[in-house]
Amino acid sequence: MKVEAFYIAIVIALAQLTTSIGQWQMKSFAGGGVSSSNGINPLLASLNGTYNIWYNDYLDSLILPEPTGHIIRYINGTGIYPLAGTGVVGYAGDGGPATSARFSSPRGVCGTTSGAVYVVDTGHHCIRRVDIVTGIVSLLAGNCGTSGDSIAGSVPAAFAFNSPVACAVDSAGSIYVADSSNCKVNSISSSLTSVSLAAGDGNCNAPNVAGRVGSPTGLAVDTTGVLYIATSTLLKQLSTQGTLSTLAGSAAVGNSDGVISSATFRGVRAVFADSSGAL
Repeated sequence: MKVEAFYIAIVIALAQLTTSIGQWQMKSFAGGGVSSSNGINPLLASLNGTYNIWYNDYLDSLILPEPTGHIIRYINGTGIYPLAGTGVVGYAGDGGPATSARFSSPRGVCGTTSGAVYVVDTGHHCIRRVDIVTGIVSLLAGNCGTSGDSIAGSVPAAFAFNSPVACAVDSAGSIYVADSSNCKVNSISSSLTSVSLAAGDGNCNAPNVAGRVGSPTGLAVDTTGVLYIATSTLLKQLSTQGTLSTLAGSAAVGNSDGVISSATFRGVRAVFADSSGAL
């Protein structure tokens, strides 16, 4: 029997939507409780502002950044546990255990199948790396604690972001970052040696205009290498040839269904591409 599932983040809780032989069922998966203890049933846990979640194949776990809790946790078959952060806001811990480090409003996670988890440390305007094998956290890109907008080609550790909120990794290992307040999507090379502009012109207004991504809120890469960029009301796509186009939505706010060219959205925070190419 084939069972498929996806997860819906609802700020303080997670819902699981599953299908078996075409029958969809929704049930509570995590959150709604009052406990922050480790290893407990996820339904008893208290979640803090989760919406950009990611499934990590290496850990066989769901990774949850919690912006208002200043912590990143994961859920596996036995319970919910801390991956990085202490729950206390601050910047500390690079070079040491991730569970002893401090973050500020982490809003996004992504990573590789070989054990690297990248954390978007939104409040500190930087990207940090957690090595699942060693448990060590380190700075990947950005000048933590200082916002800015660096030129293309910058060394990652010297690059400046402004309130990044999401990330995604393609099959080659390049890391895309939704640089929200700079109204761009930047790309960190697979060698982790440079940062360049992937999409956007720095103008946050009228995201439906060609070449713009507005203030991006979510990213996903499909199996063919196409990058999908979510804004509040639009979903754009960046082809492997570098062509940016609108896939769905418009500048208008709404909730209309139908053909994707006329559908409207309101407050989109994340996007996910499955193995079949569905979003």
